[in-house]
Amino acid sequence: MNVRHALDVSHMQEGATGPRAPLWWGTMGLVVIESTVFALLIASYFYLRMRYTEWPPADAGAPDLLLPGIQMLLLLASVYPQYRIDAASEAGDRPLLQKLLIAATVFGVAACVLRIRDFRALNCDWQEHSYGSIVWALVFAHSIHLAASTVETGLMAAFLK
Repeated sequence: MNVRHALDVSHMQEGATGPRAPLWWGTMGLVVIESTVFALLIASYFYLRMRYTEWPPADAGAPDLLLPGIQMLLLLASVYPQYRIDAASEAGDRPLLQKLLIAATVFGVAACVLRIRDFRALNCDWQEHSYGSIVWALVFAHSIHLAASTVETGLMAAFLK
C-alpha cells in the first residue's frame, strides 16, 4: 500500500522574498532565457556580417529612422514612470501606483503601434537576403518582448485595486 506524506513546510516563512522565493527563481530563469535569445540573435547578426563584403546589401537601402527614433523617445520617456513605480510600490501608495502603471502602459501601447509601422521602415523583406532575415528577426524578437511587457504592465494596472 502506497502512503503519501505531505511535505512539512511549517518552518518556512510566509511570503519569502529574494532568492528564497520560487517566483524569484522563475523570473531569473526567464531573464536568462531572454538574454540568451537576444545574445544569439546579436551574435548571428555579426556572424552574417563577417561573411559579406557589403553590409547592408545595396538593394536593402538604408532604414528610415524617423519612426524608430520616435519609438526610442517613447521608450526612454517610459523609464520615469517605471522608476516611480518601484518607489510607489515600496511606499504602498496604491493610487499613485495605479496611475503610474497606466502611464507606463500608454507609453508601451504607443511604442507597439509604432513598432507595427516600423517593419515597413526597414526597407527590406525578411526573405530577400541574410541581412533582411536577421534584421527582421531582431526587430520581431524585441517586438514580442515589448508587447508582452506592455500587456503585463496593463494587467497589473487593471488588477490593482
